[in-house]
Amino acid sequence: MDKSKELSIQVLLAEYSKLDHEMSDRAQHQHTLLNITIVATGTIASFTLASQSHRALAVVLPYLCFMLGALWLNHGHTIADIGNYLRADLWPQLREMSGNKSITTREDWVRQQASNRLSRATFIFPLMVIFILPAVAGLAYSYAKLDSGGLWVLWGIGVVLTFISLAYWVQFLFYPSAGPSSAGTSAVS
Repeated sequence: MDKSKELSIQVLLAEYSKLDHEMSDRAQHQHTLLNITIVATGTIASFTLASQSHRALAVVLPYLCFMLGALWLNHGHTIADIGNYLRADLWPQLREMSGNKSITTREDWVRQQASNRLSRATFIFPLMVIFILPAVAGLAYSYAKLDSGGLWVLWGIGVVLTFISLAYWVQFLFYPSAGPSSAGTSAVS
């Protein structure tokens, strides 16, 4: 193997290592966002359930769930996009340069696993419950205490955010990549 090809392989492997580290970091951030969501919604729920006078505070749950869920989904889209890049661009270059077309990768395995929609749904649905159910419960529970125009506006915006959030989660279920050609290159297409 000539020096130019060796150097190219080393550059591609360094790029893979950096992107693999980014995916790991983003997955850790997702776990943190999940934990924050569970703790924050539980704290707000216990506070609002403790007294009828605090019931209207539950209207903040859709805002919290929308914001944290959107951040979680952003990391999910980016992880999927990086995986697609590694699978479709980086690994084929490495296979070609190394002369070994049979190199298997984690990205190939992930794509094969993700093609099973039932398997993907069993991963996504619990997350949807964690990020959407508290918002719906907050809207339902705060409804009885909406006595001012300002609270009605906040409640109405919360309803819209909850529907937008649901749409984002359904989209992520079917097309985890966020890129412009995600419908054609997603892990589940």
